[in-house]
Amino acid sequence: MWLSADETNVLDNALITMEHLYRSGVVHIQLRRLINEKSKFEIEYSINKTQTLIKDDSENPIDENDGFLQPTEPEKIKFVLTTSEVDDHKRQLTFCNVDLSEAMKSKKILLNEQLKLLDTINNIYSTMIQLEMAGHPDYQLKEETLQLSDRAGEISRILSGVKDNENEEIDILKRLVERQTDRLHLIHQQVVLNYKLWLEHLEEYRKLTHLLQLFSNRQVMILIILLTKSTPDNRMKWNFLKKLHFKSDKNFNDDRELQLTIKSLRHYLRSLRLFTCDLSVENIQRLYDKHQIPNRSNGESCLQKLSAFLKELLNDGKELFMERTAINDNQQYLVTLTHKDQPAEPNPLDHDLDMETFSILINILSHRLPASFQILWCSRATEDDIRLFFIRIKTFYHLTFVIMDIDKMHHRLREILFNEQDTLTKSDRPHGEVYYFSRELTSRKGLRPYLVTPQIRNSMVANGKLNELFQSSNLIKPRLRVICGKAGVGKLNKLICASNDDF
Repeated sequence: MWLSADETNVLDNALITMEHLYRSGVVHIQLRRLINEKSKFEIEYSINKTQTLIKDDSENPIDENDGFLQPTEPEKIKFVLTTSEVDDHKRQLTFCNVDLSEAMKSKKILLNEQLKLLDTINNIYSTMIQLEMAGHPDYQLKEETLQLSDRAGEISRILSGVKDNENEEIDILKRLVERQTDRLHLIHQQVVLNYKLWLEHLEEYRKLTHLLQLFSNRQVMILIILLTKSTPDNRMKWNFLKKLHFKSDKNFNDDRELQLTIKSLRHYLRSLRLFTCDLSVENIQRLYDKHQIPNRSNGESCLQKLSAFLKELLNDGKELFMERTAINDNQQYLVTLTHKDQPAEPNPLDHDLDMETFSILINILSHRLPASFQILWCSRATEDDIRLFFIRIKTFYHLTFVIMDIDKMHHRLREILFNEQDTLTKSDRPHGEVYYFSRELTSRKGLRPYLVTPQIRNSMVANGKLNELFQSSNLIKPRLRVICGKAGVGKLNKLICASNDDF
C-alpha cells in the first residue's frame, strides 16, 4: 500500500499517540443532560518536556562536567482528544494495522489491543448515556474517570526499552495491555447490569404504582432528585435548581433551595390536572419531609420512596379511574388534517399546531382539560416514550389520548408506534380513546375515521369550549406575551427577568 508523505506522517502520529495513551491516558466522562448541556467524553494524555539540568549555586556558570548538576522535575504537556478526535484516531490505527510488518511485534500488540480498548470505552459511554436518558438518579451530572495507563507504570517502563526480538518482554507487554482492556470490560458489564436493573425496577414499580406511568423517565428522575436530601457531598439538586431558576442569583442558599424544591414539585403535580387532592404548599411540604429520600439511596429505594409520596399526596390517582361514559369495543380514531404543501424554504415560524388542529383537539378533549401525559408528540418521542404512552392508554382506560406529529417520525419509530396500535386493536382489554393526527394517512386497519365537521373546525367555538374548561377547573387562563425584536435588543434578558419574577 503506497502512501503520500502527509499520510505517512498522520499514521506515524497515530502510533505515537497510541503509545502515549498507554503511558498516561485518562478518560473523562461528563453527563450533563440534566441541566440541558451536552454530555461528552474525552481522553487526556501528557508528554514530558525535554528534561533540563540545573546547578545549586546560581552564582557560578554551569559546567556540563560538573557532578553537582541535578535534574529538574519533568514538566508535562497535556493533550486532549475529543470524541470526534478519538474516532479519527481509531480510523488511523485501522489503516496502520495494514501497513505494520509482522516484525514490529510490540506495535502490533498495542495497536490491536488499543482498538479493543477504545471500543470498550465507547460502549461504556454509550451505556452511561442510556442510563442518563432512562432517568437513573446515579447517572445525572455524573463525572467518571477511567484510567488507560496502568498505575504501576509497567507498560511505560516496557515501552521505553522493549526490543521487538525480546520475546519475554513482548509477552509481558501483551499481558499488561490485555489486562487493561479486561478491566474496562468488567466496568462495562457492571454499567450494562445497572441499566438492566434500572429498567426492571421502573417496570416493576410502574405496575405497583400506576401514578408512575403518568411521568416520563426523565420526569421520574427529576422527581427523585427533588425528593432527595442535599448534602455537602451531593449537590445535584442544588446545581439543577440553580441552573434552572437562578443561574446568576448570588443569594441562592439552602432556604431558597427548599422553596424552589416545593414549587417545582407543585408544578409537576399540578400538571396532572387532578382536582380532588390537596396540592397546597403546606401539604406538599409536610409529605416532602415525611418521604424525603436519603442521600446515596439506590435506584429501587428511590422509586419506593417516590411511589409512597405520590400515593399519599394524590389519593393513589383514584380520580383518574372515575368512569364517565360507556366503553366501546374500538376506540381508536384517525384524524386526517388538511394537507399542506411543503415550501422550498421552510418558514421557522410555521408550526403544525395551526388553528384547525387546535380546534379539533379542543373538541376531542372538551370534557376535561388535557394534561401533558395524554398527548404524545411523535416528533421528539423515543422508543421508551411510545411504549410508556400505550401502557397509559391501557391502564387509564377512562381517559382520552392524542398522538400528534406522526408524519414527522423516523420510520423505525413509526413502525414501533403502529405495532403498538395493532396490538391495541387485537386486544380484548378495555383501553382509552386514542386519536391519531396525520396529514398523510387517509386510512389504516383498526382506526376509525374521525369526521371533522365545519363546526369542529370553528376556532371561535373551540375558544369558547376552552374558556369553559378553565372555568370548570377553577383555573386562570395563562397570560401569554409575545416578545419580538431585532437581535441584541434584550429579548432573552426580558424572558429571564420575567421567569425569575414567577419564582
